[in-house]
Amino acid sequence: MPQQKDFYQVTDQVIKNTTIPVTWGPNVNVAQTAFGDVLNKAALDKTSFRAVYQATQQAVVADLQKSGYTVTK
Repeated sequence: MPQQKDFYQVTDQVIKNTTIPVTWGPNVNVAQTAFGDVLNKAALDKTSFRAVYQATQQAVVADLQKSGYTVTK
């Protein structure tokens, strides 16, 4: 809770260990749909939040490539 003396230090550490950078491309609708689908599945399967982003990225990249875009990492 924010009343804890070390709240912001703990929060910073949690964010550092669990989030990854995100860049939205031209197919945001695909990203939003994939994210929602994978997030729901992860909640049911109790898989990691990081895996949600990875699966969303795979769906977005596949859609971009299908649309003719060249995608580099």
